[in-house]
Amino acid sequence: MSIKKTLTTIGLVLVGTLMGNLSANAALVPDPVSNDIFVSFRASGGQGASTSYIVNLGQASQFTESGPLTILSGLGNIGADLTANFGSDWYTRTDVYWSIYGHNTNGGNPIIYGSVERALDDVRSTPYPALDQSSRQNVDSQIVSVLEQTGGYKGLTATANSPVGAFQANSTSASSYNFQVATPGTSDFGSLSGWTTIEGSFGTGDSVLDLWRYAGSGTTYRGNFTIDNAGVISFNTAAVPEPSTYALLAIAGIALLFMRHRRSVRA
Repeated sequence: MSIKKTLTTIGLVLVGTLMGNLSANAALVPDPVSNDIFVSFRASGGQGASTSYIVNLGQASQFTESGPLTILSGLGNIGADLTANFGSDWYTRTDVYWSIYGHNTNGGNPIIYGSVERALDDVRSTPYPALDQSSRQNVDSQIVSVLEQTGGYKGLTATANSPVGAFQANSTSASSYNFQVATPGTSDFGSLSGWTTIEGSFGTGDSVLDLWRYAGSGTTYRGNFTIDNAGVISFNTAAVPEPSTYALLAIAGIALLFMRHRRSVRA
């Protein structure tokens, strides 16, 4: 074999190897499937305001009120992506938001998942009103747009830090997460959802998002999500008192103090 042919062969091999590496490094995120739960981040201004960040957390079946605190694994280095897009101060910015959501089309009788931020870390939030089938179908279609429509999560390139995380350019398309949750004058994921906002914000203390399941059988609590300043997401299923329970405990406490006072006076 001549030197020229040998060099040509070596060149083709090198090009093929390089293309293969580039292809591997530019892998697409796995296609979303029914009952997947997602977390998304956006900024209303400043660094990163033109791009949202979407991560697939996995199947809803793992997020139930029946286990201990769980640190989610297999997500990669979410913190590195958040820093790259929103800056190293993302965790202290009041204009950076996050939410949890998902869906199960369920043969035309959808099950919808949406988060509500807690006002207090240790007090469970109140869910939005129950949704009838027609409303859930509408919300389902909006979520599907973000996950599967052209320009949505499906088909996006996974980041170098997370195999299930991707950046999405904000737009006025229904496939844009930012469009679905940040359009003035309408509820998140469509006007029929009744969701004033499913997002929490950073910068004012730890943000805790409760996950609620909306189905034909009613609305149920699934647990809560937290994220630390390194981007590590945890799911907590530990039971916490409802706001009404706190009220009853307060009344009981007052009654106990009154009884002790009476006993003290008698003594």
